[in-house]
Amino acid sequence: MEDKIGTRNTHVERWVVVVSNNSENYHPLCPVVTVAPLSSRTDLKKKHDLELFSNSDHVKDDCLLQLKLSQLILKKELYDLQGEISQDKKVELQVTLETYYGLVDEEEEE
Repeated sequence: MEDKIGTRNTHVERWVVVVSNNSENYHPLCPVVTVAPLSSRTDLKKKHDLELFSNSDHVKDDCLLQLKLSQLILKKELYDLQGEISQDKKVELQVTLETYYGLVDEEEEE
């Protein structure tokens, strides 16, 4: 860990995907949504990461959606909507969420 000190790239902005997209998101008394951060380090893909592509998913560069790093964020902290991920990726995200939260057996997925 010490070899990484001072070499970490900090960003002015951080692209995320809203993963709690339900009707509560539009309610003014619900101030938070759940987001998953995106990483440009596609070479570090892990279980429960989802690959997104710039040519189909409205992301700046090919990247990984890091589901395990999901967190709540205030809606007012979100800035510009860049677009939606593709329908195929939404389905893949739904399956990944179900697996991550243990709603389906991983053996069924295979």
